[in-house]
Amino acid sequence: MKKLRESMLDRKIVFLYTFVFVCLLCMTGCSSLISSDEQMRRFEQAGPITPEVDIDGLLRAKIYTGYYRVVVGDILKLRMPAVLRIVSPDLSKWFEPVSGHYDIEPYLFRVSEAGSITLPIVGEMQVAGRKLTEIEILIVNAYYPKYVANLPSVVCEVKEYQTEKITVIGGVTEPGLYRLRSDEMSLVAALMKAGGIIEEGASLITIQHADSFVEDEALQANDSSNREERIITSRLDKVLHYADTNIKDEKKREAFIKNLVELHRNSQNDDIEQTLRQLEEKAVDVSSSNSNPIVLPVKGLNIPFADVTLRAGDVIEIKKLNPEVFTVLGPVKSPGAFPYPHDTEYNLMQALAFAGGPDLILNPRYVTIYRQDSNGQIVSATFGLDRRFLAKTSTIKIEPGDVISVEMTAATRARIILREMLSIRFDYDLDELM
Repeated sequence: MKKLRESMLDRKIVFLYTFVFVCLLCMTGCSSLISSDEQMRRFEQAGPITPEVDIDGLLRAKIYTGYYRVVVGDILKLRMPAVLRIVSPDLSKWFEPVSGHYDIEPYLFRVSEAGSITLPIVGEMQVAGRKLTEIEILIVNAYYPKYVANLPSVVCEVKEYQTEKITVIGGVTEPGLYRLRSDEMSLVAALMKAGGIIEEGASLITIQHADSFVEDEALQANDSSNREERIITSRLDKVLHYADTNIKDEKKREAFIKNLVELHRNSQNDDIEQTLRQLEEKAVDVSSSNSNPIVLPVKGLNIPFADVTLRAGDVIEIKKLNPEVFTVLGPVKSPGAFPYPHDTEYNLMQALAFAGGPDLILNPRYVTIYRQDSNGQIVSATFGLDRRFLAKTSTIKIEPGDVISVEMTAATRARIILREMLSIRFDYDLDELM
């Protein structure tokens, strides 16, 4: 029992010294930490980093919603009357109906690489980029009145649309290579072909225009510079793998091949190496000056900001939406990261409530919010948690990605020490007390 009394006396002495030390800490830690007006200004201007959107480029790329305009490769069907008072005897041979009936008969023309079709007697006529009604007027004017006495009736329609291959990767239901008709070359049509954006949503959409060396290969690249390129591997129009690498760098090329073979055991190293070298050779003389991608934000979770026109060989990448969170740290009941749903706004009071609120025993006095500005710099603002400032917490907006730190001041640390000291533990060896 004597040992117990001595131990209790020692504990009282330690407690007395600790109490004095804690009081000194409280006296030195009571200066205000509230942010200045300048700090608040910088803090309020900061927020989640969003991708830069070239509005001018986006407007230029925005899809043309007027009448269809003919493109190279289209097959046009012209309905022209066979019963005409022919001025030229040669013209009647060209227009002799296939069926033997002298009424309106269809004639087929493919739009050449030069954007033209070749009409009987008249010769070449430029039609690429023109509306069907414009082509009809051109044909009528070409024959009347030079070759025919009566004004002919001509009807032009597209018998078969030219198709182009585009690639859709990332956050879509069915990523892959798709052929779009010339009247379907738009972002929305491509997304519909790929089954739409996944249910979880997308953060943004990038469209990388293909350079001229991209061909119908199992492997294709969409940049020709010495920088890293997007290499897409496909089989039977299904995307197997895609990655950014530099095909001119031997080590990076070997790493790409190794990774691809590991993912798809039936891929042959030699075939991949040969195709990559072919792409490298084709890329030598191709400029990448027009390889800047188009970046589109997403409205809601899965609606593109705008529908834009696509080109042959374009690569559309849907960036998956990373779940947004805010984090609460420090002397709160349940610190951690909490989801920040889309189209929702939280204030500081609500954020603290998610974490169970500040520890009432420790009674912290300040909370600091850290966030990133547009330059990537961390900015912060400190607010009070006493009664004077508590009402203000409901007006302070929390942004996705914010880190909320309930601060440990000298007074808070002193309370922790006191709590530990007042938690008396009897840890004596009972054998020694007997």
